[in-house]
Order: sequence, then structure tokens, then C-alpha cells
Amino acid sequence: MVSDEKKEYEVAFLAREEATVPEIARLLRQHEADINLEGPVKKIALAYKIGKELQAYFGYFEVRIPAERVAELGNNLRMNKGVMRCLVVTKRFVKPKEQPLAHPAREFSARETDLPKAVAPLSNEDIERKIDEILK
Repeated sequence: MVSDEKKEYEVAFLAREEATVPEIARLLRQHEADINLEGPVKKIALAYKIGKELQAYFGYFEVRIPAERVAELGNNLRMNKGVMRCLVVTKRFVKPKEQPLAHPAREFSARETDLPKAVAPLSNEDIERKIDEILK
């Protein structure tokens, strides 16, 4: 059963040459992917050797593709000689921030009765009397 619904994915890759990027875009279209964004391609130094390579071209695409085509796309990308590594992940869903609801039954207002009452300062004699009362 083939679904017409396309989902959003990010396709990241390390390529041996910058000329491999159009091949990757062609592969994406071949697998019915709609390319939403083609990220910039940057030459990077690798933390460890991949094959005999110490440098690679990193890039990514944001695409919409049917979910059942993703596994086949990943396999075809890995089989491409120009692609050193690739990763296909679902695009991160960001939930929109909800506005706090105002509770209609609760009114928050500063009324005089809500405010703490000021306490008059006590004299030394008053303080000593209070201490004596407490100690008894």
C-alpha cells in the first residue's frame, strides 16, 4: 500500500567532492522528494579518517518525501561512491508556544486588604515583656 502523504526529513551528507551535491539532489528527486531547502556546502576537516580522507564536503537538504521511500533513498545514497556518510532523519517538530489562558473566575488585583499591614516598631520594654511572656 503506497501512501501519497509526504513527511518532512533532513538529509545530511559528507561527500568526497563538491561536484557530488547535484548527484545527491538528482537522487532525491528520483525518490519523489520535494526539496524545500538546500543548505550550504562547506569543506570541513574530519575528526578521524574515513577511508583515506581527512577532509570532506558537508551539506544537507530539507525535503518532503513519502515515508516508504526513505529506506530506499538511504541505501542508494550509501551506494553512491561520492558519498562518504549520510544520515536521513525526520525533521524536528517544534510545538508552537501556547498563550496562557486567563482564568475568568480569578481576578488578580492589589486591594488594600490583600497587602500586608505595617507593624509598628516595638520599644525595648515591649520586646522584653514579650520575651518574658514566651519564657513563662
